[in-house]
Amino acid sequence: AVVLARLLGTLGVRDAWLGGFALAFTPAVFIHSTDSMDFVWSLPFLIASLVAALRGRAALAGVLLGIATGSRITSAAMLPSIALLLAARAGSARAAARPLAALLLAFLIAGGLVLAPMIARFGGSFLSINDSPHAARAIDVAKNGTIEVWGLIGTLGLAVVAAGAVFSRRLRAPAIPRVELAAWLLAVAVFLAGFLRLPFDAGYLLPAVPVVLILAARL
Repeated sequence: AVVLARLLGTLGVRDAWLGGFALAFTPAVFIHSTDSMDFVWSLPFLIASLVAALRGRAALAGVLLGIATGSRITSAAMLPSIALLLAARAGSARAAARPLAALLLAFLIAGGLVLAPMIARFGGSFLSINDSPHAARAIDVAKNGTIEVWGLIGTLGLAVVAAGAVFSRRLRAPAIPRVELAAWLLAVAVFLAGFLRLPFDAGYLLPAVPVVLILAARL
């Protein structure tokens, strides 16, 4: 919650601390704060990596993303979005080459170190996916991706924000640089695609929760 508030503050969002509370009160977050799953454990490292990228600290962003990936392997899916944020800050392809190289190198080293014990024990088999033998009903997928993540009130609140962004000029977001906006939308799309691959646990969408809150805060 604290690190998301810092991220929103970096973006110049007013009352950034409300975003931290929104994360803390998101049902999928506080429910998984009480169990031994890795969903929430990886989240602060993932958000901190975004903060570092927004501040232009490429190597630190890579290290933090590597730790997040070592905590939960799917965190690596945030790498393209972090690269876009760094590229947006650099301003040109040539200027972005060095920070992107630092990001990738730091990510591989940190992630490799954290994952080393698992790789030593299981080899590449730890990357395998166990498919559920049961088909998911559309209604269950919709519920897992909305109410099970945000709760009923939170889902309705996001619906109001989305409707306001579409129908009211007064509620529209201020101009967001295209590359930065692409980074946020790409993150949501990637984790949503992963959830739809195995739509059986709302926790699979947890990395997208802070990104959705970032977009909502802009509105």
